[in-house]
Amino acid sequence: MSDSYQYLIEAENIISQGIFYSGDLNLPINPQNYTLRPPGYPLFLSLFNYFDAPFYVILFFQNIISIISIYLIRKTILLYNYDKKYDYLFIFLLFITPSQFIYANAILTEVLFQFFIVLMFVNAAKYLKFKNPRAVFWYSCALIGAAYVKPVMYLFVIPSTIYMLYLAFKHKKYHPAAFSILPILAVLLIFKWNYNRTQRIQYSSIETINLLDYNVKFFLLSKIGEEKTDKIIDSIHKEANLLETYNENFTFLDTSAKNIIKENLFSYTIYHLQGSIYALLDPGRFDLSYFFMFKTPNAKNKGILFHINNGGIKGVLAFLTNSYSPILLLFLGIIILFNIIKLLGYLLFIFSPSINLNIRIISGCFFFYIVLLVGPVGASRYLMPLVPIIIGSILLNNSMLKTVSNTLKKSFSK
Repeated sequence: MSDSYQYLIEAENIISQGIFYSGDLNLPINPQNYTLRPPGYPLFLSLFNYFDAPFYVILFFQNIISIISIYLIRKTILLYNYDKKYDYLFIFLLFITPSQFIYANAILTEVLFQFFIVLMFVNAAKYLKFKNPRAVFWYSCALIGAAYVKPVMYLFVIPSTIYMLYLAFKHKKYHPAAFSILPILAVLLIFKWNYNRTQRIQYSSIETINLLDYNVKFFLLSKIGEEKTDKIIDSIHKEANLLETYNENFTFLDTSAKNIIKENLFSYTIYHLQGSIYALLDPGRFDLSYFFMFKTPNAKNKGILFHINNGGIKGVLAFLTNSYSPILLLFLGIIILFNIIKLLGYLLFIFSPSINLNIRIISGCFFFYIVLLVGPVGASRYLMPLVPIIIGSILLNNSMLKTVSNTLKKSFSK
């Protein structure tokens, strides 16, 4: 993956030159590569580069981190009346979520990002349970870590700060308000650092790239087809390239993308939400194909979104049956089925009045924030960081689990 290459080369640049840059330093400098990848994961990789550790050592540590995340979630839900007898369900639900294992074995941010998201969840749950000020401090540190690994989390600082100020007022304690300042300062530091290097105020250049070349492009594909879409996107890039400075270039790209969205606000919003739903159901077709190196000669690098936009459900079914073996399609079908079951189980958890309200609010904030931001580029990879939280939340619904268990027992006893 190009992402993996960019993280690896930035880690190498950090060790060899002390420069955070995700491109080849022997080529002409492209300012977007200064901010393309936040510093967290390249720094993590640079620790291994420093000792010339082979890839399998990195992957070993990532698997350890994955296991720790799962352990921390289980330990936390035990505080909220999780019944240990459902551990087999915990293991089963993990087993039918292959992205958890695939991305623990890939040079990508997902496992480290998941770890920080889990630390946020765990410490938020601990604070609301025990009112321990240390939990708020570690929550803030975890939020900084998450934002430094994935740019998607820097905006979470806003709702997080509002909620921490509310808690400070409600509990008449100063520490939630005081510690809420730390993530704000950390985010502002990145903005200042990036401005010093590129003369543009931005958290990451990937925001503009994703907005125009993925969100807007996929939206236009669904409306006017591939040929017209390519003409519009290409013309925007050509016009931007005529501008003198990096700041002018990216400002034009960003403004052009936002103008298209504003002109089609309602239809784009619907399309964006559809992408979020697809992400929740995505069985990880690309993940499995890439990780296990399945040969897909008929795929032609066109994914599900392309075929949805150009042929609807029939186009997707034709694409899948022409590109993949029946065994893989059966496996993907099973994963989709359980993704639907997990989604329904999670929604039942969110709306169950018998479950502690605080834990439902905490879980729901992480879930809906990330799901809603995923949008048209939605895929199982981007929701993988939520896997332990989703599974742990589902298993807190004891009344639902008892009903399901009793129903299964009656069915098998007949």
